[in-house]
Amino acid sequence: MTTKTQQLLMIILIIVLNVVVCFTLLKSLLAIIPLLTSMMLWIYFQRLTKFKAELNKSSEQNKKIKEELHLLKQTITDQEKAIQLYDLKIFPLKDKKRLHELEEMIHPSDKTHFQNMLNPPYSKNPFSFDCRLAHENENQQRWAEIRLISSGQSSSYCLVIDITDRKEKEQKYKQMAYYDELTDLPNRTMLNSHLRKALSRAKRKNHSISIMFIDLDGFKQVNDTHGHEAGDLLLKEVAIRLNDSVREEDLISRIGGDEFILVFEETSKEEVASISNRILDKMKEPFTLLDHHVKISPSIGISKFPDNANSINELIINADKAMYYAKKQGKNNYQFFTSDLQEQDTNKSFLNKLLEMFQKNERS
Repeated sequence: MTTKTQQLLMIILIIVLNVVVCFTLLKSLLAIIPLLTSMMLWIYFQRLTKFKAELNKSSEQNKKIKEELHLLKQTITDQEKAIQLYDLKIFPLKDKKRLHELEEMIHPSDKTHFQNMLNPPYSKNPFSFDCRLAHENENQQRWAEIRLISSGQSSSYCLVIDITDRKEKEQKYKQMAYYDELTDLPNRTMLNSHLRKALSRAKRKNHSISIMFIDLDGFKQVNDTHGHEAGDLLLKEVAIRLNDSVREEDLISRIGGDEFILVFEETSKEEVASISNRILDKMKEPFTLLDHHVKISPSIGISKFPDNANSINELIINADKAMYYAKKQGKNNYQFFTSDLQEQDTNKSFLNKLLEMFQKNERS
């Protein structure tokens, strides 16, 4: 075989091998095409599913917007029904007619504040305030929060949100925190808060404060004889009679047991004495408790700012001392704190210290 023949055979062999390799590769490629196609279809399906979900979400948002627009229509066409059934109302500021209808929904006492909020400079900034809603049934008080949003733009709105439930809960918590559960009178916490403000006003305006400390004579006997239920009823009745004896602006608080503290601002000694006599007269009438008629009497002690006290603690302590002096004077009377009582208290404290020292020396 010649050299040329050998070379020709070698070339043919190489060509055949290349053809075989190409055929094999082509066959492998054809084998993975279905797999690649499946992967592409899966990716496409995932994207399609995500797009569909976003489309549904957008559809729900559009539905919500339509519902709010429907609510706006309900608010305008049927105001009372809208107040009762919905939590949100929307009022465009450009629509004066709708704003007027919103104003008509607001309680008369809160209208002025709302009108001020819609006028410059307030209307240039977002605002929010709580107000009462006018309602045919005065016993069914409803509250709303009014918000101004996007102020200054053509698309500004007033949002009205029903917050009646929130207000009722706030009132319930306030009642528990600041009022006596039995008598509904202000408790010690409310008393302290009121006294701080009253004392600040008195110092600023240079006027007086009177504190009246009342303890009920015979209350323990009522409890022991007729039971605690009768005692509770008695305290409630006493609270009512005290309310009937004072002015609307005066504070009556129950600080525990059968003890009450009353606060009077800008009252003379003669006026406080007149109120004390009125209380004594009110308490003379027998109390009817569980078919039993009982009688009690109050012992009343009074202290005044700035005459004999400069702080809340001093006012209460001195009124308490005057009350105990009233008990010593036969009960069922009132006594003003005086410097003589302070001197007696000082002497008593001095004698107690001497007695304590004597007892210590005796033991040693």
